[in-house]
Amino acid sequence: MISKSSEVYLPNDFKNLSVESLGEEIADKLFAALETNSARSTCIRLNRQKLNSFLTGESELFKDIIHEPVPWCKDAFYLNSHPNFTLDPIFNSGGYYVQDASCMFMEIVWEYIFGKEKVNNLKVLDLCAAPGGKTTLLSSLIHKYSDNESDMPASLLVANEVIGSRALILADNVSKWGDINTVVTNNDPSHFSRLNNFFDLIAVDAPCSGEGMFRKNPAAISEWSLANVNMCAARQKRILKDIWPALNAGGVLIYSTCTFNHYENDDNIRYILDEYDASLLMLDESLYKDTGIIKTSGGGYQFVPGFTNGEGQYFALIRKNGIPTNFNENGAKRSEKNQNKTVSSNFYEEQKGDLIKLYPKCVKQSVDILKKNLRIISSGTAVGVIKGKDFVPHADLALSLYRELANAYLQEKYKFSNICIEISKKEALAYLTKEPLFFNNMPKGYILLTYNGLGIGYIKNIGNRTNNLLPNARRIRMAYE
Repeated sequence: MISKSSEVYLPNDFKNLSVESLGEEIADKLFAALETNSARSTCIRLNRQKLNSFLTGESELFKDIIHEPVPWCKDAFYLNSHPNFTLDPIFNSGGYYVQDASCMFMEIVWEYIFGKEKVNNLKVLDLCAAPGGKTTLLSSLIHKYSDNESDMPASLLVANEVIGSRALILADNVSKWGDINTVVTNNDPSHFSRLNNFFDLIAVDAPCSGEGMFRKNPAAISEWSLANVNMCAARQKRILKDIWPALNAGGVLIYSTCTFNHYENDDNIRYILDEYDASLLMLDESLYKDTGIIKTSGGGYQFVPGFTNGEGQYFALIRKNGIPTNFNENGAKRSEKNQNKTVSSNFYEEQKGDLIKLYPKCVKQSVDILKKNLRIISSGTAVGVIKGKDFVPHADLALSLYRELANAYLQEKYKFSNICIEISKKEALAYLTKEPLFFNNMPKGYILLTYNGLGIGYIKNIGNRTNNLLPNARRIRMAYE
């Protein structure tokens, strides 16, 4: 847990608006949590495709710092301390993501929309995705509820960020998570209107006035004003208007903010219902019973510090009316058993200059449509670079959930092979800081380094020394002991 700091001053306009939006009793408890800057929690969410041994109780990973599970996300945990994540090789290899607990409510939302049945062939959009918390969670949910967790899901996830520098951070976090089914784009929401009825699920974590971040970022308090609230509410309506055509009939829009006021939350839900042929979806109360989550008068779900162990967050679910035959009564695609088992021949390959990327064949048509309409930052998995007659493995291949399948493909087509060695934490940190590494009695060629079974990256052993293939952009520049 993060320790308390000095008391903070809350603007009177914020207090008045919070009472108006939440009611006096809830608002008073919120003010107490914010004004004393009560202890914030640190949470991690595991990459279940990479850390299954932890999930089955076979590993002692994190055993000394796990406090308790996050009640609305099965693979997430509160920690009783805040370790230095930068110097953890497991974090750098995409083994887990550090995220506020409130944002992880997406899992309960998913289970309500789709049930616990297996779902395939979805097209999902995370519109305001940076730095990648909800994207990586959606990725895990797509995998969790696909037909077979050992196969590549026949679904596509698009993660968008309008700000270029943040889009690059998003792309890097997606690469570390290891999913091959994700495309990262850098577009204004209006560009998605070209993709008429394309997406089955759209998550809009709309830019907002940031009231829910007051504890995490006290500077947000000085930046808050009623004028900014009104500006954000108008921008959110524009975003919703822009994105609505891209949602398929029967599809679901998940609207969220990290704020408390009704202008940016319930009023925007009312705007959608008034302007479009849409229906409000209400969660079964049993899904969030005894969690402290508050159901708002407008049909949303509000996280309030003092009631829930997390920061401020708001969720609401809207279904676009007009249900096609391949959707069930909740607006979710019916499950279609994936008869095509994933083997190396299920990839399709794209060459961009000397860079080689792999995708699942099942998403090729959708990716081609995206390429024609959007600015793509990254897609599929970069697996290698052709240099003369040599195939040089890409860093993302080491992090991929489908490294073994990709290796089979690359062995067949490019005669690529490597050996794999498990290294210590000290050696992993030396690799991640790009210090010189040498391993005795190792054959020449490419070597995959793993730590706790997770891919860290590649080196090339050339005899008297090794070449570190970690990209400079991922190099840790922090000193360690």
